[in-house]
Amino acid sequence: MKSADLLDAYRHLHPTKDMQAGFTWSGNPVGRYRGKRMRVDYFCVSKDLLPRVTACDIHGRGFEGEGFLGSDHCPITITLRPS
Repeated sequence: MKSADLLDAYRHLHPTKDMQAGFTWSGNPVGRYRGKRMRVDYFCVSKDLLPRVTACDIHGRGFEGEGFLGSDHCPITITLRPS
């Protein structure tokens, strides 16, 4: 991301948000990755586009938490201000 000069829109808007709520993948229900929460889904934006980002949110909590949305990935959304 650095070499392409891209920024993580979610982390830019939520720099100190609890990492427990800031993951998008919680591993397979069985096997060695169970419960290994990670950020694997991103909206990467250029510095030129960054001022238009008004919201970027992670929805749900993965298969093992409240708010399960049917996948081991949590959907993310981004909202952009019109140019």
